[in-house]
Amino acid sequence: MHIEQYLANQGVWFETILHRPTYTAEAAARAMHASPTEVVKGVLIRADEYVVAVVPAYTHVDLVAVRKALDADDVLLVHESDLIKHFPDCEPGAVPPFGSLYDMASIVDESLAEQPDITFCGNRHGEAIRMRYQDYCRLEQPRVASISRVREPVEVAR
Repeated sequence: MHIEQYLANQGVWFETILHRPTYTAEAAARAMHASPTEVVKGVLIRADEYVVAVVPAYTHVDLVAVRKALDADDVLLVHESDLIKHFPDCEPGAVPPFGSLYDMASIVDESLAEQPDITFCGNRHGEAIRMRYQDYCRLEQPRVASISRVREPVEVAR
């Protein structure tokens, strides 16, 4: 189901933001002139089952923390080429933060609770959706845990 249609059916406030197509959450934040702290990304992981991890755009999913939070034996990132079979109504690589719409659980980084609104990729790379974090939690009922880590700066050879 298209995310905008789902949110409209639920009667929650949301805003659709069209921007040039981007393929990372950080690039989407730049294209929208939004704070990277407000933009979140969904990452599909395989634990004992498939789970959508939702973290701030400027972070990575901490797989060790996810494994502990889910009490799973092993946690792996799902390869991007496999996303289309899990999100058939989305452009390849787009992972909305609503695992429940795809018969999956969601786990959200606890730092997002500090944000009044979150912005995330919709079903297409040139579309973002902004909504209230509290509405997201009420609809999705995700597990909340500390599951992200800030990216390490990349050394550039000179």
